[in-house]
Amino acid sequence: DIQIGDVITIVDSNNEAALQLLKRTGKTVIGCSMSDRDTMTLSERHESGCLVCVRRTLTTWDGQTIEPCEIPVSVGEEIPVFAVLAACSVLLLCDIPYEEGYIMD
Repeated sequence: DIQIGDVITIVDSNNEAALQLLKRTGKTVIGCSMSDRDTMTLSERHESGCLVCVRRTLTTWDGQTIEPCEIPVSVGEEIPVFAVLAACSVLLLCDIPYEEGYIMD
């Protein structure tokens, strides 16, 4: 389980400076971008939304395990990719059910 004082950082993995700083902390990092090496990526994008791909197992605040999966996300307007991926990361960590997808208006 995640304990009080534990830190999880959600970072745009295109930000090399941030990645270098975080590497030295030993803390959990959730990388978000369009790279295959990231925890959170997009596997599909279309007019009304996207399909977010969780590429690695995540552990939520309550200790639940989320296995790699795809989550449909309905997007009401043009939202930057990192914002969608970061928001989905937070929702997952907070145990917000994902099986039916998320709506971001």
